[in-house]
This record gives sequence, C-alpha cells and structure tokens, in this order.
Amino acid sequence: MSFEVDDIEAPWAFSRPYDFIHCRYLAGSIVDWPKLMRQAFQFTKPGGWVEFQDFDMQFYSTDGTFVPGSPPNVWTDEVIAAIKVFGREPEPGPKLEQWVKDAGFVNVNHQLLPIPVGLWPKDRRMVCNIARPSLRLFTDFLS
Repeated sequence: MSFEVDDIEAPWAFSRPYDFIHCRYLAGSIVDWPKLMRQAFQFTKPGGWVEFQDFDMQFYSTDGTFVPGSPPNVWTDEVIAAIKVFGREPEPGPKLEQWVKDAGFVNVNHQLLPIPVGLWPKDRRMVCNIARPSLRLFTDFLS
C-alpha cells in the first residue's frame, strides 16, 4: 500500500492508476469539483473504487426542533457566503452523486448520513467548538 499526496486541484501527474481514491471533508477548499471527479475517474483502475465524503453546511433536525433564523442558522448562512466570496463550493455534499456520475463512474452508491452537532456528549473531549475556524472567514472575507 502506498499514499501519494499532491495539489488536488492541479493536473494530476501520477505514474499509475489507483485501486482506491478517497476524498473527505473538502467543503470550501475546491474550486472545480467536476474537474476533480474527472481526474479521479482518469486515475482509477478498471474495477477500482473512489469514495467522496462531504456535507451540507446547513443545520437541520429530523424532528423539527431546529429553528430557521436562529443564531446557528444565521452563522451557517454567513459562513457559506464567506466561502463563496473566494470562489469555493461550501456545500458539495448534496452535489457529489451527480458529479461522480457525470465523470463516468458507474455502480454509484450514495448515502446520506446525519452528523450530530451539539454540546450533549458526556465526554467533554467530544464537544467540537465550531466557532473558531469560522472567525477567519468573517474577519478576512466578510470584513
């Protein structure tokens, strides 16, 4: 097994195709997702697999308890706006399936999984502070 790391958005110049290509949580970092999918297709061996995992930044609840217009909703709207200012796709998750198919992949399996967000874990190390990474977006891109 080997791993190769390169600039994912530059033209791929790998020496051989791969059995497995995995990309996860690149929301807000890729300019041209369809190009990424085409390059992954080009460098996947026949019978090989790719796996893309990403998300939709909007919060929601399955039981209707999330309130539109609430502070977390306003926060995600602003983060999405800031990411779009510098030409990146902030919410690739809902679009991945079609991009993969458009690139030529077959036998596509799409799974929608919830990502719990909140302060409820008993183990305090499991609590994620989502505010810190977004501060730069607000200060640098939305003034």
